[in-house]
Amino acid sequence: MAQIIISVIVPVYQHKNYIQVALDSILMQKTQYSYEILIGDDYSTDGTRELLKNYKRKYKDKIRLFLRPYNLGATLNGYMLYKQAKGKYISILEGDDYWIDEYKLEKQVKYLESHKEYSAVFHKCKIVNEKGEKARVNYSNFYHSKEGYAIEDYEKGMLPGQVGTIMFKNIFSIPNKNYNFYYKIHNLVGDQTLYCLLLAEGSFGYISEELGAYRFVQKIGKTNAMSRYLKRNVCFEEWKYHCKLEMCMKKKVGKNINLKEYRKQEVKVAKRILKEKKDFISLFMFLKICVLNILWDYILKFL
Repeated sequence: MAQIIISVIVPVYQHKNYIQVALDSILMQKTQYSYEILIGDDYSTDGTRELLKNYKRKYKDKIRLFLRPYNLGATLNGYMLYKQAKGKYISILEGDDYWIDEYKLEKQVKYLESHKEYSAVFHKCKIVNEKGEKARVNYSNFYHSKEGYAIEDYEKGMLPGQVGTIMFKNIFSIPNKNYNFYYKIHNLVGDQTLYCLLLAEGSFGYISEELGAYRFVQKIGKTNAMSRYLKRNVCFEEWKYHCKLEMCMKKKVGKNINLKEYRKQEVKVAKRILKEKKDFISLFMFLKICVLNILWDYILKFL
């Protein structure tokens, strides 16, 4: 069997209304490089599984389907797919997003093959709503530059676009490397952890073309990752996440990453919530984050 060059990772949860568009956008790809599609359904109950089984029957040589026996959480579901990936490179497409360029995979592999110094390459994407229409939202912290993206850019609070835009070297197949903290430090947030791990291996390249679409759905009651995240104490939870990420990168990967800018933003969010709600819980959360943030900066010096 020929070597698989690309593993396309598709984490899915309650995506019945979107998954066919997502999978068709993968299957339409025109590329000289062999690729596999790894789908991990995190115990959907809305009819998504039946659709996935139909695709598996139709494309049994292309699709590897993993039906989780219970809900694992987004990061563990994703990590288990990474560990199964056979490709030299990995590309991600969440079940509610889709690609719009049939040569997306071809362009990104060619870029990485000709730029060996980069650990990943990302591209522009358009942002749409649940109907596929242009969304009225602006991701000002999405980074776009012909010069690429380095660890210093991440530390400043800039992100290399949405996770569906990235293709990266399969770091999860490197012998003697253990990244299982990927799913342990947060059960929903994984993109920033992934970026840190990749930046430890090298900077990112950039393709200034719009090759995919990110479906932005942020409503309480919805089941996509962004909407599920709304139900949680996001402010303090994000602060803890960035602390854990700093510690894991230093202790587990041997790379110092300063996420002070992210933690400062979370303090600002806590302050804004206090101004809006003016209740004891908001005051307690604000004071807790402020005090812990000062202590954490001190502790980091001795880690």
